[in-house]
Amino acid sequence: MKRTELFTLVLMAVLAVTGTARATLLANDGGFEYWTSATDLTYWSENTYTGQTLVVQQDSTYKTEGNYSVYLESTGKYMAGTNIFGDSYGDPVDPNKTWQFSMDYRPAAAGKQFTVQLWQYAAGGGSPLKTYQLRGSCPSTTSDDVGKWLTFQFDFGAGTTAPLESNTAYVLTRISHGYGGRAWAGHLDNAQITLVPEPATIGVLVLGFGFWMRRRS
Repeated sequence: MKRTELFTLVLMAVLAVTGTARATLLANDGGFEYWTSATDLTYWSENTYTGQTLVVQQDSTYKTEGNYSVYLESTGKYMAGTNIFGDSYGDPVDPNKTWQFSMDYRPAAAGKQFTVQLWQYAAGGGSPLKTYQLRGSCPSTTSDDVGKWLTFQFDFGAGTTAPLESNTAYVLTRISHGYGGRAWAGHLDNAQITLVPEPATIGVLVLGFGFWMRRRS
């Protein structure tokens, strides 16, 4: 086998391992594609408190994947997506692995912020195992951020400061206003929960290829 052919095969293997590990896991409309109307998402619920407002609007102009994004403008409300991933769709959450939540956002104004909370539930449902322990907030937006797509992400699970309960079966995602009363205004798209690749898996392939190259030279 020629060196270029083997290099191609090894590269394809590395990309396959990485791609499989980073594939979206059991997301229930993380791309905000399903709507019962232009102001009502099918798989996301919303909650409005007295004296506060919430705007939820379908948008096809500004998006990072699919056909739509959601424009959300909040003074303190949240949207909650049920079963963003879990055993009702496939494999349960493995607390011995590291996971990552990520979402694209496009702020409409400076000084805005949103917070993401992941609520852990057991397979049978009931009360959440944890509510506020798995959380993160995007940085407060600046004037330079307005109108640009950015990506917010944080890791949780094994090896992080946000470990999972051993009997977690699925996680509900709650998107709410930021800390200090900083409400959110802007587009959101492409919410994902993915498995972080294990470095050892990719490292073995890379080392193997390096050893072969050394032998050939």
